[in-house]
Amino acid sequence: MAAVPPSRRQKLMTKQLPARPIRKMAPGPEPSYLHKLKNMHWLFLIGLGMMMALILWITGSAVLVWGIQRYYDLRYGNPRTYQVDQAVGQGGDSPAHPSHFIAINENHQAIVIELRAGDPTKAITYTTAIHNDNGEAPVTLEFRDLTGNGKLDMIIHIHLPDQEQITVFINDGEQFRPANESDHIKL
Repeated sequence: MAAVPPSRRQKLMTKQLPARPIRKMAPGPEPSYLHKLKNMHWLFLIGLGMMMALILWITGSAVLVWGIQRYYDLRYGNPRTYQVDQAVGQGGDSPAHPSHFIAINENHQAIVIELRAGDPTKAITYTTAIHNDNGEAPVTLEFRDLTGNGKLDMIIHIHLPDQEQITVFINDGEQFRPANESDHIKL
């Protein structure tokens, strides 16, 4: 004989109860900021710290670049100008009446104006190109005997943000000329 499955119970209908009003809880104290931080995942906190460090780095770099440019504005002016007096043995200059040199960064060129013995009527201009310049690199001058001939040669220093560009002009006794391969220069 085959087993007869038990009969199913019929679903009983429940009474429809009236809806109870929802009780609102009285607001408790807000969890503190420190408590909220303790409940965050540790990787989130590390990422947050890294983001803050990155923001601080970018802000600090921008402030540093701005500060350096303001320093150059105060020291060299705009356009960047540098002046020095030096007796180089040209055009009748002497330690009592040295030549006056003015170095300017103008339109991506370093322009050096020599006023021999301080006389503007005896002015000579020397130029050299400035590579990778935004027009704000200071140009300074240095005078040393680089060839060993006893005459002071002119070294033009162009202070670029990532490097320093140096150009040498040799003193031939009459005026400065650009250095060439035959000159034995000892920087």
